[in-house]
Amino acid sequence: SLQGPLVKLLTHSQQTAQALTSHHKMPIANGPNPHLSSGTKKLDIVKNGSLIDLSGMKKIPFQDGSWEMAWKEGAHNGMVVCAFDLPETVSRNDNSLPPCRMYVEFPIWTKEGLMEDQAYKLVLDERRQANEDEKNQALLQYRQESNPFLKLKHYHAALQAVERNSLTPNYNHVPMGTNDIVELNQGISLAKQGTVFMKPKTNGPFSEYKHLGKATVTLIDDAPSSDEE
Repeated sequence: SLQGPLVKLLTHSQQTAQALTSHHKMPIANGPNPHLSSGTKKLDIVKNGSLIDLSGMKKIPFQDGSWEMAWKEGAHNGMVVCAFDLPETVSRNDNSLPPCRMYVEFPIWTKEGLMEDQAYKLVLDERRQANEDEKNQALLQYRQESNPFLKLKHYHAALQAVERNSLTPNYNHVPMGTNDIVELNQGISLAKQGTVFMKPKTNGPFSEYKHLGKATVTLIDDAPSSDEE
């Protein structure tokens, strides 16, 4: 798996942010709802990433870092998106990643918003477990029943329980423990686990992006900038 990079999120004047926007395309700031974004800001790549394959350790030269924070319309949650250029093909054994713009997205919440979503997730988990128990009980009755009409009744009850679970919202993205979040300034909580996706180096829409996998973030205080290395 890819380790790193170590980055530092920088803040800039509005003039600098506007200058970055023309070159560093971000999903929200350059999407249909730019008013939800903080605007494109510079991301300092303090230390490049690396990976290990059969030939040993390889350095991954990320470039042109940028980031944005965005909140969903009228909601208490949103996301932090970090972006980098991958200027050359990276290979690991039989797998390869072509030059692209890589994005890493982490969910964020206000303190109150996270508590609300955690409480709602517990309700959904209990509901899902109750449906699962009902399904298992109905299937057991189905297997034990010899009357064909009653067997059909139990089978139908199992299907209904499965359908209810399929319609239950998925809140697996909500972190439940203190070890699953990073506390940022201004009472913002950031989930340690995020999503990685990439977009080819073209001028096409963001719908062209491809999901690559998951990412984990670790907060490092007072990281030096790349100019100080």
